[in-house]
Amino acid sequence: MVNNLKIRKKRVFVPNDKKDDTYWKKRKLNTIYAKRSRDRKRKLDQDRELKLKELIEENQKLKNRIDELTNLLFNLTDEIELNSILTYDVLDLKDTFEL
Repeated sequence: MVNNLKIRKKRVFVPNDKKDDTYWKKRKLNTIYAKRSRDRKRKLDQDRELKLKELIEENQKLKNRIDELTNLLFNLTDEIELNSILTYDVLDLKDTFEL
């Protein structure tokens, strides 16, 4: 089985006597880029959370609509059956009395 974990490089600490202007410029840029990356990730997470809430609301509305239509269907089916029974009764009466 393949392990998908990222392997990090071991941290190498830079001794104080090696910390020149180039080092500090790189550190400053890295700090800026890391902050941007975290902000971008936070924004994406917030957008996904908002989209999830919208989809949950839409899903609930659709479920409610399905319930409404199902009830309507049952009511109409009952009405049709009732009308059919009444129609048959009237036809039977008509035949009985030969109107």
